[in-house]
Amino acid sequence: MEYQNLNELNESFMNGEKISDSIIVDGAEYHCKGLSPISPNAIMEGDFESMIAFQGEEDVLVFFYEMANNELQQIEVKSLNEAAKKKAAKKKTTPAKSSGIDASNIKAHLKNTMDKHKNTIDKHIGKHTQTIKDLQNQVKGAGSGHKAELEKTLAKVEKMLDGHKKEMEKHSGDFEGKMSELDKRHEELLKAHQDAIDKLGNDHIDRIGDLKGAHEELRRTHEQRISQMQKDHEEHRTKMQNDHDEHIKKMLDDHEKKSHKMRRDHGDRIYDMKRSHGEQLSNIKRGYEENQEQMVNKHHQELDKMQKTHDESKIGTEAHVEVLNLHNSPAMKAKVDTGATICSMHADQLQVDRTRGTVKFINKMLSPHVISVNVANMSSVKSADGGISYRPVILLNLRIKGKDIPSVEVNLNDREKMSHPFLIGQNALEKGKFIIDPSFMGEGQEIDFDYLQEIFTEEVEEDENGTFMLEPKIIEEN
Repeated sequence: MEYQNLNELNESFMNGEKISDSIIVDGAEYHCKGLSPISPNAIMEGDFESMIAFQGEEDVLVFFYEMANNELQQIEVKSLNEAAKKKAAKKKTTPAKSSGIDASNIKAHLKNTMDKHKNTIDKHIGKHTQTIKDLQNQVKGAGSGHKAELEKTLAKVEKMLDGHKKEMEKHSGDFEGKMSELDKRHEELLKAHQDAIDKLGNDHIDRIGDLKGAHEELRRTHEQRISQMQKDHEEHRTKMQNDHDEHIKKMLDDHEKKSHKMRRDHGDRIYDMKRSHGEQLSNIKRGYEENQEQMVNKHHQELDKMQKTHDESKIGTEAHVEVLNLHNSPAMKAKVDTGATICSMHADQLQVDRTRGTVKFINKMLSPHVISVNVANMSSVKSADGGISYRPVILLNLRIKGKDIPSVEVNLNDREKMSHPFLIGQNALEKGKFIIDPSFMGEGQEIDFDYLQEIFTEEVEEDENGTFMLEPKIIEEN
């Protein structure tokens, strides 16, 4: 523990802080020396019952204790050097009366005597303290069986040391009182004080001799007990080593038995896993073969369906066309022309009505009546000689090779001299998704009814039933 100065140490000590065996105060190291043999007259003024000295290279710090309410109270810390300086200053301000006796020689003699006492007591108490520390270390390292015995021995030693400390404190207290009286009465009591100091020194010598004998006896007892403890410790260590070896051997045997059982169980588990794995592989293979067969059948079905759809989508150079807008109309023989943009149908006696936006015509293959239908568009056709003709375009719902094709643009033209009354153009082929690659289809033109009416002015011979209006029946687009 480290403190900036003596005041900080004193404050911590008076507040009850426990002090370690080694401390640093103002950069100087101090070590505990146990019971202080130093004359208390030089370092304290009160009646203290116990003190502990900490030795440094140039100074000694003394920690004072006092009993209060059956408890040891921490009082204060004093420096021997500072106390000596204060004492010297006091002597200078209050000179001793002249009595013919040299007080400085008496004090020098007392100091030498106390120094001798201090050295002797420090030596014995240091040895005794070291013995206690050795016992404490043995107690820490000993087993539970020997620990109690060592603690008992340590308690006896500490008790004996406390007795010595109290005895020394008693002598120190007597000596302090006498030194204080000597200072007050000055030189007329120097001789009486000298006799008391001599007597106290003799008593100290006798006591030190007694302490030496007791310490020697205690040392021999400690050595015997330590020897016995070492012997017991060695026997205990040997027994523990034997027990440990037997325990290790038993653990190895148990481990070998468990390992053998685990290897056997592992082999059984591997066999079961292999058998289970084989069954799983068989099931997977069987399931795979069944799944593969199902996939092949499904693939064949899809191929058949595709082939059927492909066959239905095929169209040759000719086909039959039904007009679904007329009920029960017969099928017409038609020619497939991939060069024609839109379809074309035979129409006789064409007549366009601009007001109504309709066209009338006759097609005996579709109906015996005159057919009337709305004009949806107008198409231009270039002839072989380079001329351009225009034709009305209507919307018809057709059925070609079983496929219903709604809203197909069909231009009307007189095809009586042609081999086929109906021409299937690119628009019907594309809507019906027939297997023919049509070229790009052009946009329709705006209907010019004036022009169509001028061209198609031929009177239509109506039958007895009148004109038959072709209904623009709507069918769903595929």
